[in-house]
Amino acid sequence: MRAFRFLVAKDFQILIRRRGGFLSAFALGAIIMLMASLSGEATPRSLGQRGAAAFWMGLFLGSTLFLSDAFETEQRDGAQSALIRLGASPTAFFYAKALVNFVGLFVVGVLLTPISAALFGAAPSVFGGLVVLALGTLSLAAPGTLFTALVAESDKRHLLLPIMMFPLVVPVLITVVQSTLLLMFGDPMGQGGAWMSLLAVFAILHWLLDGALYSRAVD
Repeated sequence: MRAFRFLVAKDFQILIRRRGGFLSAFALGAIIMLMASLSGEATPRSLGQRGAAAFWMGLFLGSTLFLSDAFETEQRDGAQSALIRLGASPTAFFYAKALVNFVGLFVVGVLLTPISAALFGAAPSVFGGLVVLALGTLSLAAPGTLFTALVAESDKRHLLLPIMMFPLVVPVLITVVQSTLLLMFGDPMGQGGAWMSLLAVFAILHWLLDGALYSRAVD
């Protein structure tokens, strides 16, 4: 836990210095939502449906820009190998990095929410929207951290990361879009609890399995 606290503090300092990652992820997400808002029918329901899908696809693609440089400092300076040799657990390293990446993605999602509401004229309730956003970004941060570690040494990591991540997070994207739609347009069939539970299961599985696989990835 001591190593974990130290690594979290270190990664938060790196995150604050990586302001360009926030701007890139935010800009890409906003552009994708703007393009989606200009296509298709302009009825309130069709706009809201496109808005939910565009928000999460924009956040996913923006997350790949944000995450792709997450290990840049460690790879450039050899800090990760040095910390592991000094006794820091690879598992602690993963969870510290994943936690900080989750916070960063959550902040980007919060910043994109008012733009989505303005473009598509619909938004979920504040509490429900924050819960779905938290579970969705948790489910993106863990696999994103794992795959970023795998491609960190490649000069084409910005291209490789979304290609490697997308097949794994497709179920997460489907679930989180459906959960968002139910919050926006009501849930007469009472399906919201099941979709939210499924999203929570995805988040737990990713954080457990990806953390267990990380030590093999850094080897």
